[in-house]
Amino acid sequence: MTELDLERIDVHGGASKVSFHLPAPRGTVTIRVAGGASKLSFRRPGKAAVQIVVTGGASDLRIDRRKVDAGSGAVRLSTDGYESATDRYSIEITGGASDIAVTAS
Repeated sequence: MTELDLERIDVHGGASKVSFHLPAPRGTVTIRVAGGASKLSFRRPGKAAVQIVVTGGASDLRIDRRKVDAGSGAVRLSTDGYESATDRYSIEITGGASDIAVTAS
């Protein structure tokens, strides 16, 4: 997917053991996973800003060296500068999540 002009990704019914290699974002690119997620990895280009928002509880969320071991309810983790970035990724997971990693390529 590294050459796409990606606008959004929607996954329904949950996801497990999936790896995403993402292109440079233009605007806010939303990735939604409904129904829970486990063992997802996202490789983003260089310094692309990103946030992960999980509802339904989360364990082992990582963005580079930032980490959330466990949390209940809504859990949010983001890179520095996410709020002010014009080109960024927003990863939204409902139904809980575990072992989610975002790294820069």
